[in-house]
Amino acid sequence: MDATPKNPQSGQVPHEVEQRVLKLFEKHGWSVAILQGGSCTKLSASRGTESVRIAVLSSSSAISSIECQRLATQVDGIFFCEQPLMLNFAGSTVTIPAEPLREFFPFLLNLNKRIEPDKSPTATPPRPKIVKRLVAESPLQSVLSRLEQFTSANLAAKLVTKRTTAEGKILPEEVTSSKATGIAYLMRNALDYAFSSPTEQLNKRVVSLYYGTMALAQAEMLASPSGPSDLDAIEDMTKFGHGLYTVADPKEGFAALRVGVLASGFLSEWARFLGQDTSKYPSRKARKIDELKQVPENMTCSLRELFASMPEIDDLFAEVFGGPSKWITAIHDQQSNDFFYLNTYKPKQKPESTYGQFNDLSGGLSAEILQKTGWPLAEIQRVEDFGLKGITFRAR
Repeated sequence: MDATPKNPQSGQVPHEVEQRVLKLFEKHGWSVAILQGGSCTKLSASRGTESVRIAVLSSSSAISSIECQRLATQVDGIFFCEQPLMLNFAGSTVTIPAEPLREFFPFLLNLNKRIEPDKSPTATPPRPKIVKRLVAESPLQSVLSRLEQFTSANLAAKLVTKRTTAEGKILPEEVTSSKATGIAYLMRNALDYAFSSPTEQLNKRVVSLYYGTMALAQAEMLASPSGPSDLDAIEDMTKFGHGLYTVADPKEGFAALRVGVLASGFLSEWARFLGQDTSKYPSRKARKIDELKQVPENMTCSLRELFASMPEIDDLFAEVFGGPSKWITAIHDQQSNDFFYLNTYKPKQKPESTYGQFNDLSGGLSAEILQKTGWPLAEIQRVEDFGLKGITFRAR
């Protein structure tokens, strides 16, 4: 769509208005009509059932207070290309937005939200994070040396105390001690499993990594002030297994092996510790493929789907299984966001939404898949003008 007017009523549309307003409207699917060009550019825009009129002034000094008040009765927003003194002359009688042009992007964002409201799921309370910057020739070795310190019960006790203080809680000394003893034991197991010899057979290496990861998760639970109080409580979680089961389809191959979760066992305890809803986890395992129909949705998946969710093995996955993957690359969409607003100026407030591109190299991504992720996405649409391989969607 060429939004530049051919015969505006008064002069041409300024370049800044074309770049900062017309192109953004066009990028977001709005149809624009120029009502007047020149130092006071008026335009109307529509998208679906929504329509809006705005005026963009080349200078706040180019219009009187009376003219500004009259203009405010004709449009839904007034923007100035220059840094203003604009509210000095506009007066309190102008109730519509009268702001610098850099504030047009939030104005457009709110218009888009009226057409398609935000879809924000119930947020899981974020866990406190402490980021440490490691500088080393071998980062993995640096991580290992920091994990090894918690094989000492004394240092593990300091970790528990530090986290307890950070959360404003108080734990009895004997609880801190029992937690520390359990952490030290689990960390020794975790490091023995996870950092065992890389020359081991692949199947043994995979099993070692699995048990090492589980030990790390158990140590994390013990280190939390609200987590289990001792190692016995952790071991009780595994009395009913690890919380997973498998069902083989005699008619299908290895890739179709189904993996399911259970309400009992360690996995459900770990998920609850992370704040996840486990109310739909089934209490009994399916023993045959036909019984999977009785299992709640998203409580099982195929082995192929598990491997498809690991970007680290994307090339191996493509060679062995082929077909669409289940991971995507998220990219900031510079064209759909106002580059000047986000990078040149300090905005009045941090935008509550932004536009991103979601790229799938395998080409299997669809709008329906993005909608079912539960992510807070709106305005999902296919785009093809970014030169990316595979398939790309844009969303707010």
